[in-house]
Amino acid sequence: MDSLARLTHSYTAEMANGERPNPVVTAVGLQQNNVSKNYRLAIAHNTQDAQQHADDLARLKLVRDVVVGRTSSAETAAYLAPDSGLPRRSHHGNLGAQDRLAKDLRKLRSTYDGNDDERGGARLKQALHNVFGTREEPKPINAVNLTMPPAGRGVVHGETALLAQSVPSPIGVSKLSCGDCDDYASEVGRNSDLRGTHGQRFPGWQHPTTGQVSHNRVITGAPQYANDSDSDA
Repeated sequence: MDSLARLTHSYTAEMANGERPNPVVTAVGLQQNNVSKNYRLAIAHNTQDAQQHADDLARLKLVRDVVVGRTSSAETAAYLAPDSGLPRRSHHGNLGAQDRLAKDLRKLRSTYDGNDDERGGARLKQALHNVFGTREEPKPINAVNLTMPPAGRGVVHGETALLAQSVPSPIGVSKLSCGDCDDYASEVGRNSDLRGTHGQRFPGWQHPTTGQVSHNRVITGAPQYANDSDSDA
């Protein structure tokens, strides 16, 4: 799921200087309908604008076409990389954007093909088939935006938004979680559903249920890099 979160993560709105702001985190989970047993993707960001959900759906269609075998991972990674929020070149032992996304696409395709069944990927394979369909019959993207709107100056981070709205495990995150998100996951007994923390704490972090905003005035903790981890989850 981390791979899917990184592939969905993108810049959305162009600024006056031509640069595009980073939505900071994209979190992705899977929800299953109790009656139909069909899955849908649940997505949340730290921030949201009118374009973001449309951008999510467009990227997910490209991911779907690779996963079901209609297009190549290399070609799609090259297209997604410039707006991915990942560094273009390798640094600090992490892959550059295009290589990182190509690896994520290959990982998802491998899970879809059943190559990870013995490593705990069988359930995710079932969900990927249900969400994306097949090469012959690809499915329309079924995704819901669960980003929680800010209250005052606070911001609810994407992964805590999904946890607070009871999206089942696992939760894929495009970057490692901050210290406050990690604390919240502990609070609700869901630490194992996130891939870890870089330990930083940010001004304006908002608790998703109480609405309490962190008193941090400056960013604290260890350095955080744009892709943070070489996770293959």
